[in-house]
Amino acid sequence: MRPFRLLLEHPAYWSLNRRSVTRAFALGLFIAFVPLPIHIIVAVAAALAFRLNVPAAVAGTFLANPLTLVPMYISAYWLGCHLLGDPRSQQVSGLV
Repeated sequence: MRPFRLLLEHPAYWSLNRRSVTRAFALGLFIAFVPLPIHIIVAVAAALAFRLNVPAAVAGTFLANPLTLVPMYISAYWLGCHLLGDPRSQQVSGLV
């Protein structure tokens, strides 16, 4: 990690202020809904790019775990169908 020492020593990545932590957690939640197997790596890279709190971004990605993935994606699909007025939302209503 020595080559990244100057990059990771920036205080914005570790500060605990309200703006940095809430934005980083929101970023982690957004990345949790992206169907990728590398959530943590993407969250760290995005937090570094946006100068947000790295641990809060990683914590936000832990919403998507094997127990919550199926209900999370079904509810996201149901909400999308209702917002777009898709007739398939009636089929999904029984699942949610």
